[in-house]
Amino acid sequence: MRFRARPEPAPLPGLATVRAVRHTGSSVRGRPRLRLALTVDAGGRRFDTDAVLEVPLSEMSLLRPGVVLPVHCTARRVRLDLDRTERGVAAEAVVRWFAVPGPVQAGRPLVLLGLLVIRPDGSAFHTRTEQYLPAAALGGVEVGCALRVHYLLSTEREVVVSVLVSA
Repeated sequence: MRFRARPEPAPLPGLATVRAVRHTGSSVRGRPRLRLALTVDAGGRRFDTDAVLEVPLSEMSLLRPGVVLPVHCTARRVRLDLDRTERGVAAEAVVRWFAVPGPVQAGRPLVLLGLLVIRPDGSAFHTRTEQYLPAAALGGVEVGCALRVHYLLSTEREVVVSVLVSA
């Protein structure tokens, strides 16, 4: 008689707010390892957890308390969705328009953003994204303001927006 493991449910997308950042004292291939204390909102649940990751020196200043990161959660673990931030292209985007249509998930309103993303070579493209952002971050999102974004060359229209939540 064989027993099969029950398949793990599909990961739920969510958002993690960085509460604290500590150096672990080690590094991998010249990248310092950081321990992040996170508050995760996913699938209607809110919980605290920790994550350890290697961060390029040029990206260390982006990881600070208040930064919101995309995650995928299963019953057993939380995976930071850092494809775009780790292997993606860092760029600036100018907010062309934004709307807050009303839905709220785990205390975070849904924000629709129309962005003009400026590539590192100076060329630009338009895109639209939607994210559930902490209410405290909405004060920093207005038409004409610049936001830090990351995108993959293969799917540059899909961007991850980095916002700093002031405590």
